[in-house]
Amino acid sequence: MSEIAKHWIDGDWTGSGTVSESINPATGEVLGQWADGGEAEARAAIAAARRAFDTSPWSRDPSLRNQALNQLATASKPEPRRWARW
Repeated sequence: MSEIAKHWIDGDWTGSGTVSESINPATGEVLGQWADGGEAEARAAIAAARRAFDTSPWSRDPSLRNQALNQLATASKPEPRRWARW
């Protein structure tokens, strides 16, 4: 099995005190593990987001936010041929 998935908080991959697993119900096989996020991780992520918002042009330049949202919308548009294979 691969390594435990972690949280990306304030520019670093961060674990937590507990780990959860995704289990295939048909086979019982563990498909993956991830660090559970609790209050400490939530507070750290919120504080990092606030610092980034307050210290970057993101909060003062609506065109940056618009550009990011447009890129996200473009990247998440359905690709019929890809979906047809599923």
